[in-house]
Amino acid sequence: MRAVAPIKSAKLISIIISICFVAFGTVLLCLPDLSVRIIGIALGTLTAMFGCAKLAGYFSKDLFRLAYRYDLQLGIAAVVTGILIAVFPDRALIAVCVIFGTVLLIDGLFRSSTAIEAKKFGIRPWSAILVSAIATCTIGILLIIFPADGVQAGAIVLGIAMITEGVSNLITVLTTVKIIKHQQPDTIDAEYEICD
Repeated sequence: MRAVAPIKSAKLISIIISICFVAFGTVLLCLPDLSVRIIGIALGTLTAMFGCAKLAGYFSKDLFRLAYRYDLQLGIAAVVTGILIAVFPDRALIAVCVIFGTVLLIDGLFRSSTAIEAKKFGIRPWSAILVSAIATCTIGILLIIFPADGVQAGAIVLGIAMITEGVSNLITVLTTVKIIKHQQPDTIDAEYEICD
């Protein structure tokens, strides 16, 4: 039997990071006058953690291979992006918006593929995954094309983006990551004897 601990851990990490995204997005909406440094460090840290969650999910080999199927490259990109944002938090908020918007756009595109695959598997909430993917892509595009100029506007836009991404990730993980205790391994380990 396949061990389910890696997929349970990956699912839990993804849920926690998604809730953190929603929570910090809400903080940005309620307190848009936070300093650029605080916003950058928090956003960078959460983005790097999001990337780690993506990588953990990719290597966990969940049953349907839907939620984390495209997450190797996205996980690496998110970790690198998060580190850069956290290390250089005082850079222009416009650059942070554009970089984070690009990560959201790519994640939304991959998530739309996940929705199509979920439909093929007969997972009923596939349409919710697709709607959340479209919302993530839209927010990502808006961040890239119209990055906020002022700190308050930037905080509000980033807050909305983080809430959208967190909710989208929660929907995907909760509906597509299935944990079955008696799941068979991908390969069959057996020894064969050749008889003459």
